[in-house]
Amino acid sequence: MAFCKSRFFFYKRVANSQTQVTVTWYSPTAITAVNTFEISWTRNHGESQPKSLPNSSRGTIITGLQGETDYTITITSKDTTSGSTTISESVTVNVKTMVNLKVSSANAVAYSQTQVTVTWYSPNAITAVNTFEISWTPNHGEPQPKFLPNSSRGTIITGLQGETDYTITITSKDTTSGSTTISESVTVNVKTTSELKSKNVQVTVINTTSVTLTWTHPTATSYNVIEDKQVRITGTTNGSLPASGSKDVLVSATSTTVVGLTPGGSFFITVVSIDTNSRHIQQEVASDAVSVTTKPAVPGKIGSVVPDDTGYRVALSWIGSVGVVTSYRVVFEGGNGDTHTQSSSTNTITMTSLTPGRRYNITITAISGGMTSDPSFGNTRATVIAPDAPTNLKCNTVMDTNVTLVWTPPANPNGDIMYYSINVISGPGSPRTVNTTTPVQIQEIDNLKEDSYYSFTVRAKNDLYDGPVSFSHTCKTKPGSFVSTP
Repeated sequence: MAFCKSRFFFYKRVANSQTQVTVTWYSPTAITAVNTFEISWTRNHGESQPKSLPNSSRGTIITGLQGETDYTITITSKDTTSGSTTISESVTVNVKTMVNLKVSSANAVAYSQTQVTVTWYSPNAITAVNTFEISWTPNHGEPQPKFLPNSSRGTIITGLQGETDYTITITSKDTTSGSTTISESVTVNVKTTSELKSKNVQVTVINTTSVTLTWTHPTATSYNVIEDKQVRITGTTNGSLPASGSKDVLVSATSTTVVGLTPGGSFFITVVSIDTNSRHIQQEVASDAVSVTTKPAVPGKIGSVVPDDTGYRVALSWIGSVGVVTSYRVVFEGGNGDTHTQSSSTNTITMTSLTPGRRYNITITAISGGMTSDPSFGNTRATVIAPDAPTNLKCNTVMDTNVTLVWTPPANPNGDIMYYSINVISGPGSPRTVNTTTPVQIQEIDNLKEDSYYSFTVRAKNDLYDGPVSFSHTCKTKPGSFVSTP
């Protein structure tokens, strides 16, 4: 019995996953004689077989197969209408299902408003993967797709838009194991954050153990995504904080006072905005850091003040400030411009070039990082030594039996001048001494002889010592006035 040719003249197959195979074909020349196609395959895996398809079919997908398995697929064209027996002709194709190329545990973490980090675990058949292709919608940010080597386990997608939903696709590709590229993909959905960064962080008040801060809310507050904010304080290497190195203080406003800091400590402070409810992973965005040094503590009580015998130096010690101190500044203020300043890295100094006998007010301040403490006060007096001699002694007024002397006080009294002693010398014999009752620089000398020469010297007396005599000055009293008797 003769029959027309119903066998295929072309077929092709595409293995497109580890669990399914797509088979396609061209129709036989005698397609009008074919009323059905029957598809069957070796190994009883997957969907029920055989599959019967109408003669208009040019392909089918066989599902439910096992990965990395060899299959022989038979496509049979059947003519059941041309005679008393069914006429069939078949072709076979061999195919092996793919190994598993799909990545697992793909995860996207939106940690800013402009970029997303995507991570994944490698597929089981990583040796069959020679590239990962990353793409996303909408088409914002850097050029896509991104191609990564098979050693990659993550990437950062940059240049995105804030508060936008993205679908990110990670496709594993095998371009080397067959004539057709084999791909498997997974997708993750993520939403970039809104603007969480606080701005204009300012330190408005600085004390010894606390600072007050203000800042401006991030724009995202209009979306109610920020539940908490932290003021994060990080100490520098001067031991200002515990071993942990930082401390966080939860706040809910746009200002706060952070307490419990170390006096004189240097810190970096950031305001961290925290979104705990609008993403599957908590988001934290820190402001730009501001640096601040707390005010040093007031130096303690002065412990000892030891003037030396010369009157020009005083040794001083005090109790050091609590906290961090880089130096101390000590000022001796004696009045009339007699001011002496000295810095020290310890709590002791020796102040030099003082004026003997002068009383000084002492001010001690602690310094750290450009900040100065409130002062600690004290006082001392340099050792009293003998005063210098007065100068410029002269007779200011000369009468017949008295003269008025004036002079300039000692340039260095070296103490408090109590009074002056004046020696009056006239011819041979012991001089007469006249003491002033106060430290004035003028004195009248009376009971002198008329028309006589007198020499004078003066010396100063301070609260402990007599000074040397001045240079001598000589003057002559006036002649007396005679009245004749008639």
